[in-house]
Amino acid sequence: PLAILANKLIEEINFVRPEAITYKTWGDENIDPASHVQMQQACSLPNAYGAALMPDAHVGYGLPIGGVLALDNAICPYAVGVDIA
Repeated sequence: PLAILANKLIEEINFVRPEAITYKTWGDENIDPASHVQMQQACSLPNAYGAALMPDAHVGYGLPIGGVLALDNAICPYAVGVDIA
């Protein structure tokens, strides 16, 4: 029984999304290109369900500041821009 569970967990870990989801952008002309790169990386997460980039977006640590990422049945603590102070 534990071998079946272990194999199932390994299958889930090896999941690769064939293509990143798309995201909605507002104010594209004022957004740093590096913020788009961060957002595209975030949209490649296996559980990514929806995403958006706001007009004030700028580079963050895991997700751009002004970026929003919705995940399906998952939590990603690193998907925070960390723009504090």
